[in-house]
Amino acid sequence: MNTIHRILIGVAVAALLPTTAVGQNITYDIGRADFHGLKTFAFKDSPTDDSTTTTAYDSPLVRDRTHAAIAAQLEARGLRLNNDHPDTYVTARRTFKTEYSV
Repeated sequence: MNTIHRILIGVAVAALLPTTAVGQNITYDIGRADFHGLKTFAFKDSPTDDSTTTTAYDSPLVRDRTHAAIAAQLEARGLRLNNDHPDTYVTARRTFKTEYSV
């Protein structure tokens, strides 16, 4: 009887062990672009909808962090931020979705 309980406990632990290892899978789609003719950029706000509520996803903190991440990548490619007379405008559109995979 004692051996059967130990076997069942071992099977239960072995069955539940993989469920603790489930994590998030984050993917990015980074394409290649030619920035040869562009030297400066500036951020331009995207048109907003009529909703007046602000969620955590469209808060000023998320917007500032998104702009900082984009600016860092563009500056690493040789562009510089110029709000007065930019060669191009950058508009960031953020979408969030939750995907579960088992």
